[in-house]
Amino acid sequence: MKRILIPAVAVASAMALIPASASARSSYCSKSGDVCYQAKGSPIKLQITTAAKYFSRYRLCITNPHRVRECHRFRVHKAKGGTYSSTISWPKHFEYGGKGTYKARWYAGGAALGPAVTF
Repeated sequence: MKRILIPAVAVASAMALIPASASARSSYCSKSGDVCYQAKGSPIKLQITTAAKYFSRYRLCITNPHRVRECHRFRVHKAKGGTYSSTISWPKHFEYGGKGTYKARWYAGGAALGPAVTF
């Protein structure tokens, strides 16, 4: 039992020393749940879903590991259940900027819809 417990405690202690990043998440939902977006899969798919048609177009900006930002405009489409959504393939629409962490941020009406997600 000691052999299992000691390594587990060491790993837990080491994890406590690693700082957590506020934007190190791959998904986000507003407090009301009306707007949700995420980065998932391989190749990366960037998806936004809204409870109603709050906007018909949105801007999606990707910042690569070298802090180079690229933005494109996309449309939301009616989905099942009365929601609206859009799914974008990252490699088809955005340039590869090397290995590392990328940030994705969604905008509508000139304002950010929430925090950036990372992938």
